[in-house]
Amino acid sequence: PGVAFTPEQKYELAGLLSDAGLHIIDMGFPSAPPSQRRALELIVEGKKKGRIRPDLEIIVMCRSNARDIDITVDTLEQMGMRASDCTFFIFTSGSDLHLKYKIGKTLLGLEGRKAEEWLELPVSFYREANIKMACSAIAHARSRGVTEIEFGGEDGSRADVSYLIELAQACYKAGGTRYSFPDTVGFFAPEGVDYYIPKLVAAFPDKPLVVHFHNDFGLGAYNTVRALHHGATIPTCTVNGLGERAGNAPLHTTVMILKELYGVTVPGFRYDMLWTLRR
Repeated sequence: PGVAFTPEQKYELAGLLSDAGLHIIDMGFPSAPPSQRRALELIVEGKKKGRIRPDLEIIVMCRSNARDIDITVDTLEQMGMRASDCTFFIFTSGSDLHLKYKIGKTLLGLEGRKAEEWLELPVSFYREANIKMACSAIAHARSRGVTEIEFGGEDGSRADVSYLIELAQACYKAGGTRYSFPDTVGFFAPEGVDYYIPKLVAAFPDKPLVVHFHNDFGLGAYNTVRALHHGATIPTCTVNGLGERAGNAPLHTTVMILKELYGVTVPGFRYDMLWTLRR
């Protein structure tokens, strides 16, 4: 709580992550405060100057609406970049709890329904409206020149897995390129990983699968490794585990579990830089 990095600090961290051999960095929400756009500008400039590796993938986050996408695309274009120079993570909600009680009123508005109907309408209404909203946002991003689109439904670990598959199928059809499965509320137990991940991998056997787990019960790193065991391909980690509430899966714990307990090393990763990154 209370941690807030300046754009300059974010740029310094991005440089260190590049040096350490990370493959992807998620820089945040350019559509939010101006400081986020300044951070993106510094990182983009750093890539042009060679401070940040040219092959390092940069993710920018957007909610499933045209405004977030347009602000982000416009920001990139003002920097002399194209929308295709970054991966856009366009996310929505996945669980029935979030669909009805977190974004339910937004979905009502998009469907032209009255606010008074909020609690009366069945979950099926919100599920269908959510798919339409997510696909519309992805299609809009495509129309603005975005080529790489990560997508996912928040609170996936408390969602109906069959609905997550339906949502992902629709998002792929709309132009999405990579599915991200999140444990947004840090509620996942290893048995949950064993239940969900094989089903998602089986549904999309030729597609990458991102896993994004939180650490509320100290299981973020272990659950991440467990998901990789079941065929997930992209683990989301953070330095020192920093993230909402108790944080995300810690980078150092995850890569060292893989290396020391399973003999799996990450290609190009600088293990000797873990202490520098931590500091």
